[in-house]
Amino acid sequence: MPSFGLNLDELTSAFDPKKSSSETPLDASSVKSGDFEEKKRKYAIATALREKQRVIYTTPIKALSNQKYREFFEAFPEVGLLTGDATINPSASVPIMTTEILQSMLYKGASMVRE
Repeated sequence: MPSFGLNLDELTSAFDPKKSSSETPLDASSVKSGDFEEKKRKYAIATALREKQRVIYTTPIKALSNQKYREFFEAFPEVGLLTGDATINPSASVPIMTTEILQSMLYKGASMVRE
């Protein structure tokens, strides 16, 4: 399983107020917030996939969905894309979609969101 530079001990200890940053293997203050958040997302996805779970990743706009699809395709072989303009591998373990698409699927009771 890819670790994306993190493991659970690092994530939890990074936020342990009882430890100083010199004792913490990952000093969260030295990592740009966006980078750290993205590493946490990728780690959570990898963990879910290892547990044979499906992960729906949503973004607010199509351009960001397309960008995340390209980024995640390198790390996760089972990635898909669902936007108003494109549908790639909709039954993938990690479908990436806009929140608007997910909302529509929820209203329609799509099987993907019932799993």
